[in-house]
Amino acid sequence: DMGKLVPEFEAAAGALKDSGVKLASVDATVEVALASQYKVQGFPTIMWFEEGLQKQYEGTQATDAMVEWVQMMVSPTVHTFQTPQEPTGWAPVVTLRADSVLKGFEEAAKKNREKAEWHFVRMVGSFSISKVTILHKGEEPIEMPTGGGDAKKVTQFLDDNLMPLFGELNGQTFDRYMQTELGLIWALYPQKGRTPRQIHDEYDPVMRPVAAKYKSKYNVVYTNVVDYREALEGMLGVSTSQFPCIVLQKRAGDNKRYVQFEDTDSMTAILKFIESVEMGRRPPYFKTEQVPAKPMGDDGILTTVSSTMRKDVLEPVGGRDVLIEVYAP
Repeated sequence: DMGKLVPEFEAAAGALKDSGVKLASVDATVEVALASQYKVQGFPTIMWFEEGLQKQYEGTQATDAMVEWVQMMVSPTVHTFQTPQEPTGWAPVVTLRADSVLKGFEEAAKKNREKAEWHFVRMVGSFSISKVTILHKGEEPIEMPTGGGDAKKVTQFLDDNLMPLFGELNGQTFDRYMQTELGLIWALYPQKGRTPRQIHDEYDPVMRPVAAKYKSKYNVVYTNVVDYREALEGMLGVSTSQFPCIVLQKRAGDNKRYVQFEDTDSMTAILKFIESVEMGRRPPYFKTEQVPAKPMGDDGILTTVSSTMRKDVLEPVGGRDVLIEVYAP
């Protein structure tokens, strides 16, 4: 909304006036060629330019959000510490241990500063062989095999390990999970007064091996089932009264879901469930009404619901043709 953005953008420009960063505006309806050159698809569009490189701003149009984002973009990319540090938020920490900051590592950090925290720990002496690790909150660090000085290899290492093995899907991480090309496995457990992190800690021994086995195909997540109960019901078709359950989407956001309600605390059972989906032996799950006590009415009309649709309509006994009426009472 241009009307809402203009005053917020102007306020951001004022707040950043002494920072050395210039905020500029372009009327793309006049500067048509310029808009085409930089692939502007809609209005308003906010872009960032640094050393000739263009980057899209994807945050909110609030003044504080824009100012915070710009300050992050102009702050030092790689922070130096004496010892390795834990993540301060949801983003992972990528740490270089070496006798100096490698050029390729710094280049990768600049291009991916929004994806992770970038740290440098100086190592001196005969054991100062450089190495790069990535650390997610509550997990063990993953070490990059080689190539800590190669920007492309560091970036690929980050992308391959961008999401935690068993991570929280919330307002901050939702878009990141949705933008991956992987499927999602949701571990949905009743909170019963517990925090999402306590849920994670309890079921991590079950879900982490599952996540490790299917790392190349699925992200495995937990969430706050109290705060997001309506969203979960709308997106996955399951309600809090049905928890615990495991929900599998072959692609993030897919409308086709597969659900396991039994043995949700068993790693073996969950692995068998995923295997049955992969082998095509598990039918998709549909939100459904209760099966009527007397499905066949006195008028000879059979009432079917989602859970009986395949048996009644798609694969009826004897291969009969079926004429079905879909109605909204």
